Amino acid sequence: MIALKEAECCALAGTNYRSTTGAPAGESPAAYARFVRPQASRGGNLTEPRDSSDELSRRAQDLAPLVIEWAGSYAGEIARDLTTEASAAKIPPQPSPAILLEALLFTLHVVDRLVFRFLGRDHRNPFMDSLLGAVHSRLQAVGIPPVVLEEAYAEKQFQYSQFKTLFAAEGEPLNGTLCWEFGKLIVTRYGDANPIGATVIATGAMHTIGTMHTVLNDPARGILRTGPAA
Repeated sequence: MIALKEAECCALAGTNYRSTTGAPAGESPAAYARFVRPQASRGGNLTEPRDSSDELSRRAQDLAPLVIEWAGSYAGEIARDLTTEASAAKIPPQPSPAILLEALLFTLHVVDRLVFRFLGRDHRNPFMDSLLGAVHSRLQAVGIPPVVLEEAYAEKQFQYSQFKTLFAAEGEPLNGTLCWEFGKLIVTRYGDANPIGATVIATGAMHTIGTMHTVLNDPARGILRTGPAA
């Protein structure tokens, strides 16, 4: 599980974004070192984090359209989950700008935590700066004023970083995990506070984590690279 233990502010040049940084809570330095150590892929090659700032910046910029597209898809699912069957049968619901913003902020937070886990603080900060800058430049096209994301980003980073566990292990309670708290927030603010609805949205949040994890682990487009095993 992934957590942020301490909060710091890192400004994105030219905007008002702030990134929350810290170390994985509950892990020793040795455990963290084992996590980022090169791993063997199924083809026998080693997978390790990229360390070129220029290449990581390009990867971050290339990731921005996918992040926005995924957030839009997840926002659509949330809108359907919040709509009754009777009304949904008449007109397929469209996500409001507010729900799209919530989905985008959640996706960015997930990417931030995963990137920190893979790259550490030194490479993670410029990666997220590049990603946020690329997302910022595309917001008008999806109906979100950039200033709105700027104002909400730091608040959500702080709020979500309080939940140390991303999702519950099988058989463990959902309460207190990032996914559950996101689902609960959505149904409380935009729905009828139904715990079933919160569970459904939390499941979508888990899919978001899984998808971003897969993308970031993909040597062709993510932040890892492969080389021949020793």
